[in-house]
Formats: sequence, structure tokens, C-alpha cells
Amino acid sequence: MAGERDPGWTSATQVFRGAGTILVETEAKERFTFKFDTSLAPEKGDLAVGGIWETSVGAARARKLKVGDKVFTFDEEGAFLSSDDDERADETAPESKKPWWKIW
Repeated sequence: MAGERDPGWTSATQVFRGAGTILVETEAKERFTFKFDTSLAPEKGDLAVGGIWETSVGAARARKLKVGDKVFTFDEEGAFLSSDDDERADETAPESKKPWWKIW
């Protein structure tokens, strides 16, 4: 059974940044990879992850990345949904981007 670990933000440091990937590490030494067009994210700013979901086997995935004041949202599969300056929020993202169990 999967569930949200903590609804708050966890500070992180940047380990790697490429054109399509940001890899961050939390103080607890957990690493999270976010795949999206990183030119949308500020080069500098405090990093934090949020919306961390954990499965029954212990695997964790962060669904939100904060870079400075900008927040990026991802779905359960890690696909980019939106940023806080998009016209849409993740609840109004196109149905085709949502997993099959969220479409109904």
C-alpha cells in the first residue's frame, strides 16, 4: 500500500543538473531524480522536495520539486505535469498524462 510520507517540504542539495534531469539528495541521504526541461528552473535557489510517497516495499518518489520560489509537480510515474507559473495545476492536467487508475 502506497501512502504519502510527509506533506511538508524536505530540504535538498543538487547532485547533478543536465538539460533534462535534476538529481537531488536530502539530508537523510535519499536521492530523487526529476526529468523535465531544466531550463524552466532557476539556476540558483534553495532546493526542496515534497509530496514524498512511499510504497510498502520502501521505495520512495517525490512528486514536487521546489527551486527557489518555483514549484514543479510530477505524477506518480515521474512525468512532469506543471510548474507553478503554468496556466494549469496538476489537478487540471490533461487526462492522457495521468496514470490509468486516476483517469476514472
